Amino acid sequence: MSNQNIDKLKLAIDYMENMRFGVKCKKRNRRLYRVFRSLLIGFCFSESESFDFVKYVYNPKCTEPWDLDSKEDLELMRKVMRRAIRTPSSKRKGWLLEKMQTIALSGFKGRPRKFPALAPVQIFDTRTMLPKALGEWVQDLHDCNDFSLDYLAVGTVIGLSSLLGPSVKIYPKTQGRWNVVPNLWGILVGSPGVMKTPALQEVLEPMKQLEKKYRKAFSPTLNTHGRPSTNVEYTPEYIVGSCSVQKIIEMLSKNHNGLLVHYDEMNGFFHSLKMKSQEAARFFYLTSWGGNQSYDHHTLGRGANVVPHCCLSMVGTIQPGPLSGIVQQACKNGLGNDGMLDRFQILVWPNENKSNKLIDKEENEQLRKKAYAVYKAFAKIRDKTKQAKKPIKLKLDAEAFLVYKGWYESDYHFQIPEVRMVTENMLSKYRSLIVSLAAIFALANDIQCKSINAECMEMAIKWNRYLRSHMGRVFTSVLGGENSSAHSLARKIQNHEIRDESGNIRGNFTLREIYNNGWSGLKSKNQTEQAVKVLVKYNWLREIKIPSGKKHVQAFEVHPELMKNHFS
Repeated sequence: MSNQNIDKLKLAIDYMENMRFGVKCKKRNRRLYRVFRSLLIGFCFSESESFDFVKYVYNPKCTEPWDLDSKEDLELMRKVMRRAIRTPSSKRKGWLLEKMQTIALSGFKGRPRKFPALAPVQIFDTRTMLPKALGEWVQDLHDCNDFSLDYLAVGTVIGLSSLLGPSVKIYPKTQGRWNVVPNLWGILVGSPGVMKTPALQEVLEPMKQLEKKYRKAFSPTLNTHGRPSTNVEYTPEYIVGSCSVQKIIEMLSKNHNGLLVHYDEMNGFFHSLKMKSQEAARFFYLTSWGGNQSYDHHTLGRGANVVPHCCLSMVGTIQPGPLSGIVQQACKNGLGNDGMLDRFQILVWPNENKSNKLIDKEENEQLRKKAYAVYKAFAKIRDKTKQAKKPIKLKLDAEAFLVYKGWYESDYHFQIPEVRMVTENMLSKYRSLIVSLAAIFALANDIQCKSINAECMEMAIKWNRYLRSHMGRVFTSVLGGENSSAHSLARKIQNHEIRDESGNIRGNFTLREIYNNGWSGLKSKNQTEQAVKVLVKYNWLREIKIPSGKKHVQAFEVHPELMKNHFS
C-alpha cells in the first residue's frame, strides 16, 4: 500500500471515531450504509478497500459485529455496499478526504467528538432488580406504554413500602435492638413530557383500587353535623395528595400504619417548607421519615392529636431546573442542609427515550393480576398487624447477614469523588435503604417468610449501585462537575462568544481570558481548567504556546471545524 493510501486510511479511521457504530440487522442497516457512502464517495476508496475497511476496522467496534465466517452476513454487507454505490450523491468525490487533510494540517487529531451532556447512569434491569411477579409486570407496562422502567420500578417499591410502614420491623444485626421500618422516599427527575406522572399513576393504581374497595365495605355513621362520629374509626387510607400538615397528622392518628404522600410536583413541596410559618411542618416531615417515632400535636382549636407511629412515605416528580436550586440550597450550611433532601434516598434521573415510534400494544392481564396480588398481600399484612397491634419482625438469615456485612464494610462507605462532601449524608442512609428493599423483595416473593434470604439482599445491593449512578448524575450536573463546566465553555465556543477587544472571533485563548469574564460555570481557574481538560480530550481544543513578551504562555486553540460552525 502506498504512503498516500496509508495517510488516507489514517484519516478515515480518525473520521470514523466520531460515528455511531451499528448493530447487526437482517434488514436495511442505515449506519453501515452511511459508512460505505463515506468511504466510497468521501474518501474515494475502491470497492475492495471499502469492504476490507468495514470488515477489519468498523465491524469489530459494532455493538453486535457481523460474523465474518458466515456467508449470510458477508452477503448482507455486500448488499448494503452495492446499494451505497447505486445511490447518486450530490457531494463531489473526495470531499471528506480534503476536509480531513485540512484538519490534519491544523495539528488536530481528527474531528471534534461529542461528549455526554450528563453523567452516565446504570440501566435498570427488571430481571435482576425486582422479584419476578413485579419485574414482569413493570417490563410489560414499559413495553406497552413506553414508560420509563426507572419511574415504574421506583413507584412500585415506594408504594409497597408505604403499605408495610411500621407493620414490619427489620433487624439487620444478629445482636442489638437496632431496627428499620421499611419506609422509603423518592423523587423522579425528568424533563417535561417524559411521562413521569402517568408512569407513577400506573403503579399506584392498585393502592387506589384497594382504597376504593375499603370505602365500599365500610360506611361510618354521621353525627348531627354531617361528619363521621368521633367514636367510629375512619376508613383506612393509603394515599394522600398535597394537603396541610395538620390534616396529615389527623389522618395518621387514625391510620397507625402510615400513609403515602404523592406530590405531582415536588418543587411545590420544597417551596412550601421555605416559608417562615412552616418550621413546625418541616420538623414533622423530618420526624416522619424514620417511621418508628411518636408525634404529639397539640393546638388550642383542634385539641390533641397523638400519632403513635409517625410514618410517611413520599414520592413525587420534579424537573431538572427546579431540582438544581434545591440541591444548591441543601449544599449550603443553612436551613436547606437539615437532612430533608438526604431522606430522598431513591433519586432517579434516567436517560430520555428519544424514539418517535407510537406503541400500541395490549397489556398482559395475567401479569397485572399477579402484581396486584402482591399489593393485596401487603395490604393484608398492614390490616393484620393493625388488629394485633404488634409488628412483624424480620431478621436476616446467616447468608444474607454475611452479604450485608460484606457490602457494609467495603462498598457502603464509597463516595462519589466529584461531590464527596455533598453526598456523604445521603449515602449514610443507605444502610437502612438496603435492608428495607431486601425486606420488600422477600415479602413479595413469599408473604409468609420469616427472614430475609441472601438472594433478596443481593438484589437490594444492585439497587445500591444503580442509585449511586443516578445520584452522581444529579449532583455533578448541578454542582458544576467537569462535564458541566465543559458544556458551559462548549456553548461559548459554538456561539462565537469568545472575542478579542475589537469584537473579532478568537481562534485561541488563555485560561485567564475565560475565567475573567465571570461566566456561569467558568468563574474560577479550577472550573476553567476542568472544562478545558474535557474539551482537549474530545478534540475541541489543543494546547499551544503563544508569545507574550519574552516568554511563551499556555493557550488553547479552537478546532477549525468549530470556527466555521459546521460541527453538530
